[in-house]
Amino acid sequence: LPGQTREGLSLERLELEFSTSPDNIVNGTNLLHRYIEQQNYRAISNLLERMIAGRPNAPDYIHYWRAESLYHQQDYIESWFLFEDYLKQQWESSPR
Repeated sequence: LPGQTREGLSLERLELEFSTSPDNIVNGTNLLHRYIEQQNYRAISNLLERMIAGRPNAPDYIHYWRAESLYHQQDYIESWFLFEDYLKQQWESSPR
């Protein structure tokens, strides 16, 4: 994942920074890093829903982790479709 993880900051601080500036992709990515470290897949899903909302061209890693988090929550059908969408985006954006 791109961005700079703000190690040393508490989870509460990262959540506060994101909640005060949800359009800031760096704050969201820092919080995503922390949730991934904790394997908190429900929180990852909720965070990514907020990061995708109103952002049609969200970074690819957001779409990947959205599918991955649903897989870990055993929502296999939705995860499958999101992985398909992610792979389709990767295929279409790759140079040929």
